[in-house]
Amino acid sequence: MPFYSMGTSATTGNPVKKELLISVNPGSSSLKCSVYVLKERLRLVMKASITGAGSGRCRLKLEDRFNQQHIERTLQLETVQEIVLFMTRLLVAYCRGWKIAAIGHRIVHGGNNIANTEEINDFFLKKLESVKVLAPLHLPGALTTIAAFRAIFPRVLQVACFDTTFHKDMHFEARHYALPRYLWKSGLIRYGFHGLSCLSVLLQLKSTGMDIRKYKIIIAHLGSGSSVTAVQYGKSADTTMGFTPAGGLIMNTRCGDIDPGVAVYLLAQKKLTGKGLDLLLNKAAGLKALSESDSSISALLEREGSDQRAAEAISMYCYQVRKQIGAMAAVLSGVDLLVFTGGIGEHVPEVRERICEGLQFLGIQVDQERNNSPATGLCRISARTGVYVVPADEEWIIARQISDHLAKQRTLKRS
Repeated sequence: MPFYSMGTSATTGNPVKKELLISVNPGSSSLKCSVYVLKERLRLVMKASITGAGSGRCRLKLEDRFNQQHIERTLQLETVQEIVLFMTRLLVAYCRGWKIAAIGHRIVHGGNNIANTEEINDFFLKKLESVKVLAPLHLPGALTTIAAFRAIFPRVLQVACFDTTFHKDMHFEARHYALPRYLWKSGLIRYGFHGLSCLSVLLQLKSTGMDIRKYKIIIAHLGSGSSVTAVQYGKSADTTMGFTPAGGLIMNTRCGDIDPGVAVYLLAQKKLTGKGLDLLLNKAAGLKALSESDSSISALLEREGSDQRAAEAISMYCYQVRKQIGAMAAVLSGVDLLVFTGGIGEHVPEVRERICEGLQFLGIQVDQERNNSPATGLCRISARTGVYVVPADEEWIIARQISDHLAKQRTLKRS
């Protein structure tokens, strides 16, 4: 790697050999990895992300807390496989001289029978392969990533952490569709997603001294994939995504909720195949379809003054998020805290402000000055009902979960 010395590792200035945990977070268009020192309190020592998967021009961001390096580079990578290979080589170079205790992988969907964590082996991978149709934008890439990490780190314990676990105890009305019950048994239920993000938000709020069990909280995770989740007593009460991550809100290239008759019509009258329908709803819909150009909110904001389609796409997105916040407030019988997270939620103040317009009846109103210049990390952007911006830290949650899994495994071996 031309930008990063292969002879430089995390051991610089720190000759004591310690154990590391690696968190792997593959998204629909990104790959993020973080490295932590495993001890009583997890300590982040390096994080790296590659965005723009599939574009041919990817953006690498790397922060090395040991060597005080911060690097941003454009990479010529064409495929997901190339991105994963690049990241694994980077991690091999960085972790040289250390013992890697475990690697945790974010898995968007685990199907109907999931635990908090599950060790990755051949049997697990067969199960994951069987449910990849439930998350076609995510699971194929996750399987590719896992295969690469197992090949590079064959003797390291690898663990799956599921996005759906957080929502598995939603009450009956939120968990099921009005379909024949035998279909529920085959797995056709509402799973919910962005669970690791929601957990990271709740734990960050808790770290400020809040007793999150006493608050009615709505979490708007807004990014390439977007969802709104209602949290009561510290647990998921309802969420907008359902059977797959394509449901709920309008997203960058996903349609969100539509009349089921639309799918029937497209299959019967427009002669789409199942694969063609999947591609339409997941990769050719959403903001990309509305604007007929771009799926990026930032790019659409730049053009909305001169491009009516861009303006309409942004308006519809904000409308849908606002509507779902209102719906989740009804689920909770009120709202105490509204939290924005995810790439759009954290970094696009114009969208946050437009979403909150019209929510004054819930006591939600952003302070314009605070909203336009939020502090790094968790910050409040309102004066009345608590409206917060909280960075999603899924890699930290993954590290916590694999640390707990490792501790239990070692306790069992000693007993």
